[in-house]
Amino acid sequence: MIKVLQHPKYVEAQSVSVYLSFDQEIQTGDLLEDIFKSGKICYIPRFRKGSSEMEMIRLFSMEDLNKLPVNKWNIRQPLDDEIRESVFEAGLVFTPDGKRLGRGKAYYDQFLHKCSKQLKNSPVTLALAFKEQILPHLPTTPTDYIMDYVLYED
Repeated sequence: MIKVLQHPKYVEAQSVSVYLSFDQEIQTGDLLEDIFKSGKICYIPRFRKGSSEMEMIRLFSMEDLNKLPVNKWNIRQPLDDEIRESVFEAGLVFTPDGKRLGRGKAYYDQFLHKCSKQLKNSPVTLALAFKEQILPHLPTTPTDYIMDYVLYED
């Protein structure tokens, strides 16, 4: 997590979007705590029931997170909405050059393509991965959004 907290794009960001982790993913609890401790604005994903759309919703504190109801994936779900500067993404497999294999619904791909069209500057995208999740190559399609940075322990 030190590598993430010291990354220049994270340090300079005033607002950050971060996924809420499943058991088998890099845990983001410490990152969330640092976001609030450093005074950054925090956003977390909300997935719409019956849709392949994802929104990023503002979270104001760890206490607010703990008050949110748990969804069918055993992840807490937020209630509000805005656009952000940095987005931390979850995934199953990554390449060092930013390709990502998600869970098949393209939530992040659709959200980030939408942000790129609506914003003057696209958000910086960072993936958190275990070194075992890094592959030299992944096939991609035109709808895949390529990550700016993939952070993993060497």
